[in-house]
Amino acid sequence: MKQYDERDVMFARMNYKEGSENYFDYYNKNPEMKEIDDSLRELPSMGGEGSVMFDKVNSPMVDAAFKYLSDIRKFSEGTPAKDKIDVNPAEITEKIKGLAKFYNAKLVGITEMKDYHYYSHRGRHEENYGEEINNKHK
Repeated sequence: MKQYDERDVMFARMNYKEGSENYFDYYNKNPEMKEIDDSLRELPSMGGEGSVMFDKVNSPMVDAAFKYLSDIRKFSEGTPAKDKIDVNPAEITEKIKGLAKFYNAKLVGITEMKDYHYYSHRGRHEENYGEEINNKHK
């Protein structure tokens, strides 16, 4: 299975600001996407007033979910801790699954990561646009 480039994901493409370096880079390499993407940028935001999904009660929840993801992004970046803790794989698996179920997950699974589970390149955020992804977890 082939890796997917995050720069091609709709959420990444909608972040490319007209006139920016990333915008020019992406659409010079993918001119067939420019017209449709520019027309989508002119539409109201997902769940925004005037969109087909707008709802006075539900739409703020969509905005809050994206804001939350943006706010916690800083916790997924940075250098991993140097001090590692040896754990028993079976025990830590049960702890992780138990915590997920505590938070109301209905289905929990753990698997070994394969190369195709990762994007080939980053692309959603301006500061790391185009970076090749090499740091992979097991």
